[in-house]
Amino acid sequence: MEKHKKKQNGITLIALVITIIILLILAGITIVTLTGENGILNKANTAQEETKKKEYEEILKLIANDLRGDKIINDWNNKTYLDEFEKEISKQEKLKDAQINRINDETLIIVTKEKYVYKIVENDIIYIGKQQIVDIPTLEESTIKFTYNPSPKEKEWTNQNVEVNIETSDTQYQLQYSLNNTNWKSYRFSN
Repeated sequence: MEKHKKKQNGITLIALVITIIILLILAGITIVTLTGENGILNKANTAQEETKKKEYEEILKLIANDLRGDKIINDWNNKTYLDEFEKEISKQEKLKDAQINRINDETLIIVTKEKYVYKIVENDIIYIGKQQIVDIPTLEESTIKFTYNPSPKEKEWTNQNVEVNIETSDTQYQLQYSLNNTNWKSYRFSN
């Protein structure tokens, strides 16, 4: 009698495990390709950001080009030129939510709704960067120490000049001060 060998059709457990491992590796590669640092989604977001920045820059350059002729013909000074620039910005649909800050008679700072910051001077439009909001450290948490001369007495007013010294070992923050809560100046450290 002849033994009949049974032919097996199908996959073995080992083949199944190897197939699952290969599928997991391919899934991982696909996810990294889509979402990684150089992934497709990240590149698409970067391209979208660049397009928005350039669009605002083009709008601002068009305004500048339109006003240059008027400036020459009407013999405008820088202040008048920037006054007119401000008026034109408010007419632009894309810039209607922009924040306009007048630094002086020669410089405007424009912050778009996406927080792109542009500096406008007489002959140039300069992209500065994207405005970011950072948490302001509370004085209790920081390494800042204030000393006053003359020393303040509780609830006492003075009409004398008061010198305020600020000491810190933390160079991470830029210190600014204001006498009227409007015009802020950078504090200069002395050694």
